[in-house]
Amino acid sequence: MKNLTPYASGKLLLLGTCLLNLTACKMYTDVQVQKPVDIAAEDLRDVRQVLIVNRTAVPKESKTENVFEGIFTGETVAGDKNAARECIRGVQESLAKALNYSGNSVVPVVYYGGTTGNVPQPLAWTTVDSLCTAHKADILVVLEYFDSDAGISQTINGRVSPGYATNTNSVTVKTVWRVYKPITRTIIDDFTGSSTKAASWRSPYFVANRADRYNTTMHAGYWTGVDYGFRISEQWVLEARRYWKTGNKSMRYAAKLARFGQWDDATVIWQEQANSMVPKVRARALHNMAVYAERKGDLNAALNYAQTSFGIKHYHDTGFLLSSVDRQLRDRPRLLTDGVK
Repeated sequence: MKNLTPYASGKLLLLGTCLLNLTACKMYTDVQVQKPVDIAAEDLRDVRQVLIVNRTAVPKESKTENVFEGIFTGETVAGDKNAARECIRGVQESLAKALNYSGNSVVPVVYYGGTTGNVPQPLAWTTVDSLCTAHKADILVVLEYFDSDAGISQTINGRVSPGYATNTNSVTVKTVWRVYKPITRTIIDDFTGSSTKAASWRSPYFVANRADRYNTTMHAGYWTGVDYGFRISEQWVLEARRYWKTGNKSMRYAAKLARFGQWDDATVIWQEQANSMVPKVRARALHNMAVYAERKGDLNAALNYAQTSFGIKHYHDTGFLLSSVDRQLRDRPRLLTDGVK
């Protein structure tokens, strides 16, 4: 590496100092944001109880084929079987945090699905009716297909290399989910997903390291289930917000109050500083008032404060705040609850 000239070194030092100062000008807080479901909200408006079914058992006539498929894709023995169970655990735990459901349960029996590599046909409605009636459920969430690949690659430096097997140190999980609603006789979600989980450590022998491959597959299966539960449920999520702690002495004092949870007292000061003759101070005080209003759940006030602040100074964090609050207001008609379970 070439030595930097004094001029270049000075520029890097100045850039680093500017970035440090910019970061030091702000503090962080978390706000709760109510996330709507990612499917048609009307299909879930009257749903309270959810029943989860694992339908990934391989029919006996396809088990030999499944073993060969596992060999060529780097799967461990019983890897997909156990990872599918982790996937079910993930979706159940995810749905337990949902605002729009009052409860969920899992059918203890694993149902047969399709042959190796094939997604089964939808369940018969008589089966759906029977399960939902027995478990007093409004919808049936079914894991129809689960398959993992251990990231084996037959190439080295982009060239095919017979006799060698390197890998990407990751496991890719492919799933198919269906949500059955018996009262309307409709499949309200038919979703195919794919996610990749990196191994916890890098190794050129990952393919041969069955323990690490197995654990990574289990982890990938679990989080795939969590993600799907997140898709079909309304939940609280945390988003980080920055607020200003610089501008003048009063702004620094208000930020200290907010840091120790005294947001009401801090806002009194920000309201005063919002009338400052200094544009920078005025914009920062209004930004902080927008953060306070969002924390209190008053999105309309937060939007007004953020718009006024952004009109004075085009701060990046204010633009991000403005975009998030606007999105939350547009999402409101799709919400199924008022945030109270």
